[in-house]
This record gives sequence, structure tokens and C-alpha cells, in this order.
Amino acid sequence: MIDGMVEIEVEATHHYYEVLKQLGTPSPKIDERLEHIMATGMIGAFFEMVLHRMPFEDAKVFLQQLNDLYTAGWMKIMGQ
Repeated sequence: MIDGMVEIEVEATHHYYEVLKQLGTPSPKIDERLEHIMATGMIGAFFEMVLHRMPFEDAKVFLQQLNDLYTAGWMKIMGQ
């Protein structure tokens, strides 16, 4: 299941590259291995909350923080 989610995330990232290109702000080429590693880490982090039976209210906060972290990281390496 995680591998499937990672594949979806990587495909969405490639779509985002195309959107950036169409908007006139293309990103530098990012190695596909790094894309896979980043997506795997992100999805894995989300599942950690389930594995550790985190209370729902805590998980909502953690999800937002993880989203902020990964968004900032992606924006940085994409030159945005």
C-alpha cells in the first residue's frame, strides 16, 4: 500500500513540474531517486501516527506540521 501511495505522490510531483513550467517558473531537474526517497519518507511519517496510536487531535496537529515541513523542503529544492 505504501509503495502505491509513493507512486501516486511521485506522479503528482511530476504533474506539478509541468504546472510550474506552464506558469513560466520551471523547477530544476530533481533526481527521480530523491523524489522517491522524499515521498517514501513523507508517507512513512504519516503512518507513524497510526502505528503509535496517536490520539486524533494530536495527529491533526502533527499532520499540519509534517505538511509544513515537507512543503517547505520541496519548495526549497524546486527553487520556488
